[in-house]
Amino acid sequence: LVVTVTNFNYTEELQDPRSEAYERFEKQFRQEMAKIYNSVPGYEGVKILSIRPAASSRRGAWV
Repeated sequence: LVVTVTNFNYTEELQDPRSEAYERFEKQFRQEMAKIYNSVPGYEGVKILSIRPAASSRRGAWV
């Protein structure tokens, strides 16, 4: 599943899963998804495989 986050500015630092920016984004993204999906039976969480800039604009990221 690819998710486009539009209220976020992508930076090159997000290419590194060990970076502080990546870790902050991942934590916030997981929290937001949990707010929405925790009540869905079987939901176990989110695993981010990569973060890339959205192709259609300068704002946003694909997760």
